[in-house]
Amino acid sequence: MKYFPFLTIGIFMAIVLVGCGIGQSNEPVSTQENTMEENRLSMSTYSNEELGISFDYPADWVIDNSIAEQLQEGFLFESSAPLVFIVEPEPDEGFANNINFVIEQTLFLAPSGLEIAEQSVEMYKTFGPNMGMSDFREVEVKPFDVGNFKSGVLIGEYVLSQTGTELSVMQLIVPFGQKVYNLTMTVKREDYPTYRPVFDKIAESFKIEM
Repeated sequence: MKYFPFLTIGIFMAIVLVGCGIGQSNEPVSTQENTMEENRLSMSTYSNEELGISFDYPADWVIDNSIAEQLQEGFLFESSAPLVFIVEPEPDEGFANNINFVIEQTLFLAPSGLEIAEQSVEMYKTFGPNMGMSDFREVEVKPFDVGNFKSGVLIGEYVLSQTGTELSVMQLIVPFGQKVYNLTMTVKREDYPTYRPVFDKIAESFKIEM
């Protein structure tokens, strides 16, 4: 039986921030760029005892619970809604690079993360246009262990149908009993070379506190 997680609609979300001023600064542009480059190389740690998870993220990115709450209200399936939302400071209008974390409850014991990743690729190619995602392309799917959990990593790219924005998505999929933990970074495609090694650090840092 194929496993098509509902949560994938949420984790590949494209957040368009128009005039909301997240992370805006009055510093000169050159100073901002230098500071962001330095912070991109350093990481902070997000930890949530209630969810039982922790992971690193770029030090200059902002945890925005208000966005997570707004998105939760718009999801048909509660388990598909983002529980954590972290966004890159975005001085201009448009798409904001972001990280989101979702936990999906399953009816049965979840398959391996690699199996879920492979099946998700098929789903994105088939149903992506109905989800606002066109021209989905698999870049890489590979196994990835998180402790004793047989997890998977999915790397892909697609075009946001409404705006034509080209995006890259990097996703860590961790099965845990009858739950699937998904940690996803979505960035503008031109930013992928910069953020791919950052995602690798994030994936390596991910922990489930049992």
